[in-house]
Amino acid sequence: MNRYGRVDLLIIDELAYMEVDRRASKPLFQILTKREEKHSIAITSNQSVSG
Repeated sequence: MNRYGRVDLLIIDELAYMEVDRRASKPLFQILTKREEKHSIAITSNQSVSG
C-alpha cells in the first residue's frame, strides 16, 4: 500500500476490464484516497462513458 502511495504518477490501466468485487475494491479505494490531492492518478479504460 505504501509503495503505491509514494510514486509520483500512478497509472491504472483498463479499470473497467474486469468487475471488481467488494473485497478487492477496498484496497483500491484506500490507495486512491491516500493519494488524493497529493499525487497524480491516471485511469484508463476502453469502455465508453455510458458503459
